[in-house]
Amino acid sequence: MQPHYLKQPEPITVEGRYVHPPSKITIPETVAGFWRGAIVRYDSGGLDISAGYDLRSAARHIVATVYVYPAPRAVSIGSPPEVVAGARAHLAAGEFDRRKREVQQVHPGAQLVEQRDTVRMEGGQSYSGKLAVFEYDEVFAGSKMPLRSCLYVFCYVDSKWAIEYRFTYPKDQDAEKAIQEFIQKWNWHEAGV
Repeated sequence: MQPHYLKQPEPITVEGRYVHPPSKITIPETVAGFWRGAIVRYDSGGLDISAGYDLRSAARHIVATVYVYPAPRAVSIGSPPEVVAGARAHLAAGEFDRRKREVQQVHPGAQLVEQRDTVRMEGGQSYSGKLAVFEYDEVFAGSKMPLRSCLYVFCYVDSKWAIEYRFTYPKDQDAEKAIQEFIQKWNWHEAGV
């Protein structure tokens, strides 16, 4: 399951919910007050995609991008479960580090201000992930301002997939509740899919 990347990302045109064919992850049109914008595929097979979301109200403005892509490949030939789990934990940590560097490359001057483990629940199952919080000054909604950006990475969803969230908002806004509602209310595995 190796993506063959396109020279230019391509939009996926869809109304309503979108089900990512390889992973069966559902990409809803709305989640907890966030509205979906563009869905983009980055490779010819549609293994690596993103969806943009926006929450705008009088009290806050949060921009979110969600990525679904193949998790780092862990090869196991009859290894004991604890060895496989250890290898996956190591690969997931490396993936998280890559994504943090990516944020800092795209946003020069971004400072890492917090990093910790996180958990997401769905259907009685627990998904372990990592959270990194960055702060930087950049143009947002037409004005330069201090921003906060939260990166969440969940690896090995359904054993094969990584799901990454990036939320960006003005630093002076309280966005934690809205972000947690977005993460917890989005059912990756919508019933009937």
